[in-house]
Amino acid sequence: MHEAITLNVWPSTINCLSWSQDGNIAVAAGETVELLIPILHSDTEAIQSTQHWHNVHIKTNLFASTEVPTLDPLGFRAVSFGEELSLSDVIGLDWSPPGLAKHSKCALAVLTSNLTLSLWASDSDFKNGRSWKRLFIFNHALDRYWQKLDNGEHKVGGLDWETRRRTSRRVRSFAWSPRVRPQTESSQSVKDSQLPMSGFFLAVSNDANEIVILRVQSPFDFFSPVVSRWSAHVAAHCSVAPQIQLKVDPPFTLLDEHLDEQRYATNLAWSPWSLDDKETAESLLAFTTNKSLHIRRVRMGAYSFDISISAEDAFVDESVGTRLAHIVQWAPRIEKQTAHLAVFSQNGLFCYEISLQDTLSVNVSRHNLDDRWDMITGCAFNKLDTGELRAQFVSQLSATSAPTTALTVPIKDNTKRKPSPFQRSIVESRNLFGAENELGDAVLTKTWGLCASPMGELVASAVCFHPSDMVEYTISAASRTEIGIHPFRDNRGAFSMPENAGMCPIDDLSAEVILFSAKSWLEENVEAKVEESSARQVIMDQLAKTLGLDESNASEPFASLALSAAGGRNLSLKDEISLVQELRRHIYFDHDQIQRRYGRLLTHFFNPKQRNQYDDAPTVLHLINQVLSMLKAYYVDSTTSQKIRAVYSEMRTWLGDSETVNANDAAATSEATYVERCEICDEDIKFESFDWARCSQGHEFVRCSLTFLAIQAPGISKLCGICGKRFLSEHHALKLDTVLDDEANGNGQSQGAREQERQPVTLVRLLFAACNVCIYCGGKFVG
Repeated sequence: MHEAITLNVWPSTINCLSWSQDGNIAVAAGETVELLIPILHSDTEAIQSTQHWHNVHIKTNLFASTEVPTLDPLGFRAVSFGEELSLSDVIGLDWSPPGLAKHSKCALAVLTSNLTLSLWASDSDFKNGRSWKRLFIFNHALDRYWQKLDNGEHKVGGLDWETRRRTSRRVRSFAWSPRVRPQTESSQSVKDSQLPMSGFFLAVSNDANEIVILRVQSPFDFFSPVVSRWSAHVAAHCSVAPQIQLKVDPPFTLLDEHLDEQRYATNLAWSPWSLDDKETAESLLAFTTNKSLHIRRVRMGAYSFDISISAEDAFVDESVGTRLAHIVQWAPRIEKQTAHLAVFSQNGLFCYEISLQDTLSVNVSRHNLDDRWDMITGCAFNKLDTGELRAQFVSQLSATSAPTTALTVPIKDNTKRKPSPFQRSIVESRNLFGAENELGDAVLTKTWGLCASPMGELVASAVCFHPSDMVEYTISAASRTEIGIHPFRDNRGAFSMPENAGMCPIDDLSAEVILFSAKSWLEENVEAKVEESSARQVIMDQLAKTLGLDESNASEPFASLALSAAGGRNLSLKDEISLVQELRRHIYFDHDQIQRRYGRLLTHFFNPKQRNQYDDAPTVLHLINQVLSMLKAYYVDSTTSQKIRAVYSEMRTWLGDSETVNANDAAATSEATYVERCEICDEDIKFESFDWARCSQGHEFVRCSLTFLAIQAPGISKLCGICGKRFLSEHHALKLDTVLDDEANGNGQSQGAREQERQPVTLVRLLFAACNVCIYCGGKFVG
């Protein structure tokens, strides 16, 4: 086995695993969510050498009465024992796309058996369980929306107002929308990656026979109008066919007859987006009802938050047997304007090839899954590889003996069948469990989930073992689940990253994910004793191939951006994204900078103590030159922006840069009148180092590694989660920032005070938005 982590819990649902783009694994485990956070450091002074993951426990079933009030049971037609009597165990979870939570991280949506969907994220150190907070309950947004729409009639369709209200806010299933991004070609490299063109959306189904799309707003999203708290509001909704004709006084019915009156959609799944020439984005939303699979179109304008869902189904299939459908999952990428949907049910695996240009053109291929009778509990796709799209899947009880565990999508009759690496590992673990407990072959294997890593080169499985020929007497404290980490394919010890991962946005392909892949390979081949220099070269070569890097080192000037408004005011969302994208491209994606950044990443992993401040000088000088060469006409001038330009100008002279200063740089230098002062003694702080600051009285401070201003107070900074570099918090910097021309007109106003409107774009906002990860190693921030 590649790696195995033992948790003292049992999973509480199938498809219990979710692997975030930050590299963290979430496990649904009854009353808790178990988070597995990889340890990426090589030095293990404070950590046992055998420990490779932090295990964080989040208690998700505890709700205050203000969050989820105690409810009396409803009548037979609308009763839900889950909402009224359940223990609120976790029955579904999924990570959001990156960028929603603080420091551009992923947030976690958790569905509990009381039909409540909540959002969780860390507010500081994500390795500390106490930092994880319930940010928002989506049921409240549904409740507010339907109360506004309800006309207040006493009864509608035989249901009173309270019954209608409660059925409308119950959440049965949910799915995150992928981010909308410009179309990319397979030949593009990571230097051509684009920022998202829209916000964050979540689809949910309720007990009122409806699907609702919610727009989720975060106080940490640069491109949304400023909000001071987490929020969600309904952006679109539709009814789900078929409409159920409920009887006013239903007689006593059989279970099958009662199930036929199910009034909600299950297994929601949201496809990737496709963008046409008119910048209209389109995707597909798949869901199942009692007896059929349904697919509907979802449309959204690029650089817009307006979204719509079609009122009619674009495609319906009644042959799937969806009451027994287990997993409905889209392939992670669009191939030639065609989306691929995999549906696992008791009738087998159905694969749908659906053209986004014409959803009436659907090709269906099928596999009987060897006529197995147990359910499929997880599916993983190779996410970034070009060429064949391949899916691996696992069944609950026959994982060790199933003949078919992987298929090419679309399904081909001549697909070769051979055991997947995860299947061989599960067999080894089962045999070990039988030997340790003197059970021999009398071991029952239960597999609860399977998911792919962010790059798709690894898969994680959740397995627990039980005796098969006796009653198992145990207690909750003795529960054991093994989370196995396996390679997606057998590389026979060679380090291989997915091909053409440059198609993956840089926000998704994080430094944490890259470092974890390298670390996993080294740990798997620890007996081979690979030399550090050889290992570094192999990893760097694979990175260059994966990210599509070439030897070109041409320094391109800033593009002449055609903005819709002058001076950074009243800019459209498209203009803001273009500005940030342009600055980010110059700071991060210069060829030499990419080499330095990943070299620094590997140096920190192999030998984190081998570093001094002069190693960072080329990166610092490159940052300064790129920021100072950006035209001031692109942004609004402000107090903190002038401070940054003044410090940058002094640093460039201090670093001895001989580059010719253009007219714009000369103007910036002439304004460099700002001198930092010590907040303790009010003495001047002279520039002596870009790591630390010191006043004439000897008071020392750490300098921000981006703005290079002194950090003179506690609680106003953040640090890189990999290399430990410290940075000013953007929220503190923006809170103290004042737009200068507003101040001149007598309307000086802190940017942090403006809410519910799009703010003027200052250099400070632009710099922090473009540099949302560490400029030295690419790590995401914590704290």
